[in-house]
Amino acid sequence: MGVIPATVSERARSRILGQAVQNQGSVGVMLSIAKGKGCGGNEYKWGAFVQSVPEGHEQIKVSDDFSIFVPLIDSLNMFGMTIDFGPDENGKNIGSECFRFINPNESGRCGCGASVTFKSQP
Repeated sequence: MGVIPATVSERARSRILGQAVQNQGSVGVMLSIAKGKGCGGNEYKWGAFVQSVPEGHEQIKVSDDFSIFVPLIDSLNMFGMTIDFGPDENGKNIGSECFRFINPNESGRCGCGASVTFKSQP
């Protein structure tokens, strides 16, 4: 299993680890790219917290003992990305906070910011 060179901001790290506490014994959480979603064609999709390291996945380290697990097919599109947590800048949920993905591999986003296109599709 390889480590994806990506950054998790302090706010995102705090939020993820706070949710992990509610899922005792978990070693990570799943993150994938759902295809065929929204105007942009792809959406970032959080999955379940997992109790063991899944096969066929790369990881983004959140802490020494907790990772975000990404399917191999999605890992290249997440290289160099930053995961942040903060105000919803797209106005989808005014006054709320959400996870934000700042990704140099994106070639565009739909108007509401929920779906994306990538420079290269695996």
